[in-house]
Amino acid sequence: MIVDLSFISIPLVCLLVIYAVMWPFYTLVAALFPTPEVKKGDSSPLISIVVPANNEEKVIGQSIRNFARQTYKKLELIIICHNCTDDTYPIAKKVAESVSEINVKVIDLKTRDSGKGLALNQGLKEATGELLSYFDADGTTNDTFFERVLKYIDSGYDCVQSKIVAKNPNDNFWTKIQGYEMLVFAMVFCEGRYKLGLNSGIGGTGVVVKTEIMRAIGGFGNSLVDDLDLCMELTKRGYRIAFARDCVVYDEKPQTWNGAFKQRTRWFKGHFDVLFGRFRETIKRPHDLLYLFSPTVVIALWTSLALGVLYIIQIHLFKTAFIAYYGITVKTLAILTMPYIIQFFIGAAKEEGKLRALKNTVLYVFPLYLWTFIWYLVMFKAISVKSWGTTKTLHIGGGK
Repeated sequence: MIVDLSFISIPLVCLLVIYAVMWPFYTLVAALFPTPEVKKGDSSPLISIVVPANNEEKVIGQSIRNFARQTYKKLELIIICHNCTDDTYPIAKKVAESVSEINVKVIDLKTRDSGKGLALNQGLKEATGELLSYFDADGTTNDTFFERVLKYIDSGYDCVQSKIVAKNPNDNFWTKIQGYEMLVFAMVFCEGRYKLGLNSGIGGTGVVVKTEIMRAIGGFGNSLVDDLDLCMELTKRGYRIAFARDCVVYDEKPQTWNGAFKQRTRWFKGHFDVLFGRFRETIKRPHDLLYLFSPTVVIALWTSLALGVLYIIQIHLFKTAFIAYYGITVKTLAILTMPYIIQFFIGAAKEEGKLRALKNTVLYVFPLYLWTFIWYLVMFKAISVKSWGTTKTLHIGGGK
């Protein structure tokens, strides 16, 4: 008896084909299309910067000093020390008192539940600025960040996502791979979409949004991926989100496999929480629906490989086939993989130049390909994720 698994293999190949076209297309758009024109107006609004911090004693001082160096001076900084059990609060208070360039408010927030959204909403309550900006506690920026970001607001955008760059790509192999992973994410889900006239994705740090809008929509949701949830909510309500390549935020990447794995379980579970919660609204916006479905492409890839390996094993061991399927061959997978290699090179070339990009494509594209297997493992672990607190990313002050 032969079990026909074509009902699994055919949808998998369809998924792989869709994303093998869509992701490289967005990357080409990001690399080759002109950036929408934006112009600085005469506005000089007060900007409230909110930094949620849960046990961030190793990075919170650096964060405060970074914002104190900004060339734009109409800023207030609100540090929300949320359920901290380390010295985040006293360190933040001490550093805040030592800087005179910026008004800093440090709040010790205690709640029964955990979640970044709770801290952000407390920051929203405290904010007095016309614009609200928020960063993870490990985030640092270029000194002209806020000076540059205003031209997007002046040009009619309601929210701006800055360019997120790995702060510590040279710490080790894991951080280097995550740096390239972030580069691909930004070109596909932020810059590519933005240059096509769609809303940029939101990456969870280095975000600037109109305060009145955040209050109008009821603040932040306390989901596992508050950034993705906010992106979908703003899009549903017709607000415009820009991508600011010239506004850079440096984000610390986990330095260990376990750290990266834990972080991705939160992302994966959160992605599908948002997908299931917003499926009916996003089905009217296919580009957003495919955005929410994007983790499935890695699942499709490795499941396809698993079916191929299983087929080869049964033929060699038993000289016959007990399972069969349609659509997946080594040639098929090789063809569907090529667009991603081209995509990697295009993205790296824009950041590093063609010669260095060619070298790094040879060095890192295969490890990055293997790295995607982490998402396959994450899928199983994500089922058990119940709260933000159990998957919180540890920051140790790596990189810049």
